[in-house]
Amino acid sequence: MLGHTVTIKLLLLTLAYTATYALQKNIHESPVPLVNGVVSHELFREELLEGSKDLAPTLPKKCPNATSISPCVCTHGNIILTIIDLDCSQVADEVELETIFKEDFPNRHFRMFNMSHSPLKILPKSVFGNHLVDQFRFEIVDFSHSALEEVEKDAFQHSNKLLSVVDMTGAKLNTFPFESIEEFQVLSQMLVHENQYSEIPPLVSSSLRDLTVGSSSLTQLPEFSVGSLPSLQILGVQHSPLDTITPGQFVNLESLQWLVLHDVGLTTLETDTFLLNDNLLGRNITFFIHIEDNSIQEIQPDAIYSTGDTWVFLRGNSLSILDKDVWQSLLDNGVIVDVYG
Repeated sequence: MLGHTVTIKLLLLTLAYTATYALQKNIHESPVPLVNGVVSHELFREELLEGSKDLAPTLPKKCPNATSISPCVCTHGNIILTIIDLDCSQVADEVELETIFKEDFPNRHFRMFNMSHSPLKILPKSVFGNHLVDQFRFEIVDFSHSALEEVEKDAFQHSNKLLSVVDMTGAKLNTFPFESIEEFQVLSQMLVHENQYSEIPPLVSSSLRDLTVGSSSLTQLPEFSVGSLPSLQILGVQHSPLDTITPGQFVNLESLQWLVLHDVGLTTLETDTFLLNDNLLGRNITFFIHIEDNSIQEIQPDAIYSTGDTWVFLRGNSLSILDKDVWQSLLDNGVIVDVYG
């Protein structure tokens, strides 16, 4: 009987896959942005960019003299010249960067600071100004796929009321001031996966909605205490040798809707691994658990809890059967399981 139930569920998954994602029903007040059924960090960022355009000041902003800040490039982000972006990805090192930021800048508030693919290894706290008159402020900083190894504490302290996106995906980070994120009042997205740090301290942020972490040296996730991340909707952990997840690890994340544990070495899901917050259970909130490309061989009873509309993606694991004692109650409670491949 269970085999027939699983077959029906998987058929429903195939038929309703796109429609269910498109509806995004019951996903809080701020829906998770999706593209073809996959959470989209890029679309999330585009929404923030659009929001910054709506809030842009009415007075035009001037870029500094192009020659004086070369190889940095300043551009306007809208046709009425009220938004400016700064690209310094061709700067050779922190000495050159600090020299450039001592030049005459007519405006020091930038929407985007782009350092993607930069050879810069250290970001000093002094580079963006020490005094009120020379402080640089950014809404979005992008160091993705750069050579960055260390971000000094307080490097972005002057942006604490504006910074909404930090992207350091695929850098070389071994030192990052995780403990400082509480100071950033509107920080919504932080992508720091594919790096080299070995630990993450307990995180606190009232505004953070989208967090992806991961490192070749990360073996344990931080404890998520009650009320520490009340707005977090998306949590991703990628390419990290975690091996196990502490039972109840995610129970205090009251707004979580999308959990991704991709290629983190899991072999067993213990009881209460995916115990969810009472705010989510039984409310028919759409909830996604992605645990693809691990080495899962065993799933214990009550390892997974259902909101009433929960999707579990298990592709790329080592499960040979779906144990009735584990799955019958979940399937009866609205869980859809994808085990293809």
